[in-house]
Parts: sequence; C-alpha cells; structure tokens
Amino acid sequence: MTSPKDRPGSPEPVVGSPGHIVVADENPVLVSSIAGLLTDRLSVDPEEIAEVAPIRTRTVIDANPNLLILDPLLTESLPRFVDAVRQATPGVSFVAYASRPTLELARYCLEMGFRAFLPKTMAPTSFVSAIRVVMDGGTFIHKSFVRQMRDIDMNDTAAPALSEREETTLRMVALGYSNREIAAHLALSAKTVDTHRARAMRKLDINAKPDLVRVACARGWLF
Repeated sequence: MTSPKDRPGSPEPVVGSPGHIVVADENPVLVSSIAGLLTDRLSVDPEEIAEVAPIRTRTVIDANPNLLILDPLLTESLPRFVDAVRQATPGVSFVAYASRPTLELARYCLEMGFRAFLPKTMAPTSFVSAIRVVMDGGTFIHKSFVRQMRDIDMNDTAAPALSEREETTLRMVALGYSNREIAAHLALSAKTVDTHRARAMRKLDINAKPDLVRVACARGWLF
C-alpha cells in the first residue's frame, strides 16, 4: 500500500476529491449497498456515485467515472474493457473488488494498472479505508496478497510464465474441449496434454475448472 498524495490548496473534506465514482457489478443489491456505504462513511455526495448493474462497457463509459469499482471477473474481456474505458475517460482509477480473489488475478489486475485489489469478503471498514486511499491518490492491495507477493519475492519463486503449449491447452480446456480433442489438435498424447494442463493450473494457482474459466475470461482467452 502506498502513501496517499498530499493535495495542498484543496478544501478539507473527509477524503480527497472523488470526482465521479461508478460502482459496477452483476448484483444490483450489492451495487446499491456499496454506493450507500461510500455515501455514509466517506461523505460522498450521492449525485457523485453512479450504479451500474449488470456490467456493460457502454453503460460504464456513459457514467463517466473518475473512480471505477468492479469485479474484474464479471467483464467479458477484462483487457478490452479496461482499454475501452481508459480511452473514453483518461485518468480513471480502477478498483478490483473480486468475488474469486487469487494471487494470479491480483498480479494480472496490477499489471493492467488497477489502483486497488480487494476481496469481496473484506470487512466494510477495511473496504472504506481502501477506497479512501485510492481517492487520495494511493494504491491499496489487501494484506493477504501483499504477504503472498512478499513471500514469493523473498523466496525468488515468482510464478513462471506459461509455455505456449500450456497456454493453448488451458485455452482449449476453458472452451470445453476434452483431453482427447486437445491431443488431436496439438498432435500430442492425452497423457502429455494432462501434464500440460496440470502444470499450467499449478502455475496459475487454479484448483478447479470454474476458476480456470474465470481466469480465462479475465485474460481474454474466450473471446
């Protein structure tokens, strides 16, 4: 977590000037709850918060966000979504509020310039504190992922990149192909395909196919 930026000359609100905040999720009840929480705890004017449910790129862009809070696994293709929103609203800050938070997803979001990575299981008080940091110009990573990243860096065992065969195998698994079909496509044995899949899932810290599909969506593999 980085230190917030000082903003001399601005009024003294509870937090830095938020601009326009957009909260986007597939669950409208959750969206309204977050909007209400920010209004109550951060003294944000309700007119400065837009609620978007479900997540649609055009709707988010039309809401003109300065700060966008969303679940990164609920977009059709996270890279395309982020690029489109950034082109339409330069300077927007992205906050990942993840339903299935993993170290791989945290790294992926940070690589794309997200200003915060938060699990949906975090306490409301901690969530508000994280948003306050971002609104003041800082970056916030949930402590559990900070520890994991620190441990990986200390042990010099950062997750290696996928090989071309491993990535192709995972793409096809996520698309619903069987081991036999993948083996035929790659001219490999089914056993070798299974080895590629297991190794790649281990690298990405994925334990089940639903998690693989979500990561594949985030990486734009399915579109």
